[in-house]
Amino acid sequence: MEDSIKSEVNRREVYRYLGLGRHEPDERTALLVEESVMSAIIDRFGKDVESAPVDATHARVHVTVAASPVFFGWLAQFGTAVRLEAPSALSRQYADYLRGIADSY
Repeated sequence: MEDSIKSEVNRREVYRYLGLGRHEPDERTALLVEESVMSAIIDRFGKDVESAPVDATHARVHVTVAASPVFFGWLAQFGTAVRLEAPSALSRQYADYLRGIADSY
């Protein structure tokens, strides 16, 4: 298998494991991303990730993810540097996930 094909297959497997790939149901999301963590977003979703500048320090990124605790955990590592803007139902699920963690302490 060519290296580029192997790389793509491996990336898909990682996405599946992280809840970021093609699992049902997939959610098209909008993330507001600080410039300081944009490289991590590109590492996760690839250099062709759909993004547009919002201001001097933020970009809006559109990605498709599988909503899951694994995705929420991945997102939480960025703290306030990444905000899940849409869809609103997924944003509420994420807020509930974070509240559940905070309430356990």
